[in-house]
Amino acid sequence: MTVQKFLKSSNKMTQVQFTSQSLDGLSVYFSEKAVKQLHHYKQTGNKNEAGGFLFGEIRSGVVTIQSVSTPSIADKRSRFGFSWNKREANKTIQENFNNGLHYLGDWHTHPCSLPTPSLDDTQAIRSTFLDSQHQLNYFIMLILGTKGIEQSYVALTDGKKEYQFNAK
Repeated sequence: MTVQKFLKSSNKMTQVQFTSQSLDGLSVYFSEKAVKQLHHYKQTGNKNEAGGFLFGEIRSGVVTIQSVSTPSIADKRSRFGFSWNKREANKTIQENFNNGLHYLGDWHTHPCSLPTPSLDDTQAIRSTFLDSQHQLNYFIMLILGTKGIEQSYVALTDGKKEYQFNAK
């Protein structure tokens, strides 16, 4: 995987790109809005895990995450765990779809600098992919670490296997 930051002349981060050569050069872009939303939830200090959903579009082999949802007050959060309230999750996904954004996957935090998925994380994204009605070839899983999105775990799943975007 290669990770690039696209910078304006003011050195303000505008988006982050992950690219995988093993998946025919597939790129996943996180928009400035999505990066800012995620940055707010890095699990630093004594913060509990947080999570949400990734929304955007796929065009010509390029995935663009335009925005992310944030935790609802009905979600269950602890230092080492996070689970969505299904009713609120479905409502969030439907609202974004009505605004032209497609559900592309999930994100959540881990309280470490270089996160890796637990078995529960892997099983959850696989079952979400397999149990959901959609026309996508994969869902995205992002685990946000304490150092920010550039050091996060990003993978795609087809319900059987994960394809990690390895940091170099």
